[in-house]
Formats: sequence, structure tokens, C-alpha cells
Amino acid sequence: METNKTNTAPATGFDLNGLLSSPGIGEVIKHLLSAGGAALFNYLISIKPMQEKIETLTKENGALKEKIENTEERLDELITGLNKKFKVKEIEEEMPGKEDDYFQVRRKDRSLTERKRKYLN
Repeated sequence: METNKTNTAPATGFDLNGLLSSPGIGEVIKHLLSAGGAALFNYLISIKPMQEKIETLTKENGALKEKIENTEERLDELITGLNKKFKVKEIEEEMPGKEDDYFQVRRKDRSLTERKRKYLN
């Protein structure tokens, strides 16, 4: 089987000669051009860059969605960590003297005069 390389469109744009020489499509294009359809033909040619822009924007949109999901996960982790810290602080405020019950701590209560005497001696 032989392949006709003139009918294949290059990756960067349209192969106008290939389109015009292809049966059926070429006749339609010639008819549109002869009937004043140059604007339509120009529109058809401009579709390729628009498709490329759409693909680029779709990729960028996907990357941004991924960043947003990562940020949301990180925020959830931070909120959970802060909630734990606040919970611990609330428990400590509710039971300020509990550590004295568990650990016998002797605190020396020195009056001001005792401290002065010790300092002067």
C-alpha cells in the first residue's frame, strides 16, 4: 500500500494543497471560496491555534486545581494542629493545680524581710 504524504497535515498547521487535492473536501472548500466563503475558510484555519490555547489552558487549570487541593490539605492539617493546641491549653486552664496533686512540690514562702536578711549576711 502506498501512502500519499501530501494529504497529511503537518503538526503546526494546515496543508492547504493536500486539502484542496483531496476528493470531496477540496470541492467543498473550492465551492465555499467561490461563493464568498473566504471568511469561513479563514475561521476553519484559525481553529488550530484556538485548540492549542484550550489545551494549554486546560493543563494550567489542572495544575492550579492540584495546587488548590494541596493547599486545602495543608490548611486542614494546620487547623487540626491548632485545634489540638487550643484543646491542651483549655485543659491546662481548667485544672491549674492538678500537677501539684501528682507531684509533691514544696514551695518555700520567704517573706521580704527574710530575703533581705539573707542578702545582708
